[in-house]
Formats: sequence, structure tokens, C-alpha cells
Amino acid sequence: MGIYLAMSISKSVTKEEWKSVYQESLRLLEAFPLAEIRKVTIHGIDVYAFVQSLAKE
Repeated sequence: MGIYLAMSISKSVTKEEWKSVYQESLRLLEAFPLAEIRKVTIHGIDVYAFVQSLAKE
């Protein structure tokens, strides 16, 4: 169970239109503790863990 956010942006969306949506998504990341599963190493052992989502460019 979970909530997943992913965006596919049409080429018809202008850079200016996308800019405001992108800025809003950054505010959501700051306002809510969104998480994702990431492979991390703990004491030399690779495990999958929930970590706080960060902006990716």
C-alpha cells in the first residue's frame, strides 16, 4: 500500500507553465514528509529502507 507521485510532462507544456508546477512540487516536498524506498548501506550491509524524498533534477 502506498502513494506514488510521478509526472510525465507533455512536450506541449511550455517552460513557463512547467516552472510554476515544479515550484509547487518543491513546496510539497518541504511541507510533507514524503518518503521513497532507496537502497542504503548500514554497517556494510545493503538494505532497502524508506528515506525522505528529495528533489531530483
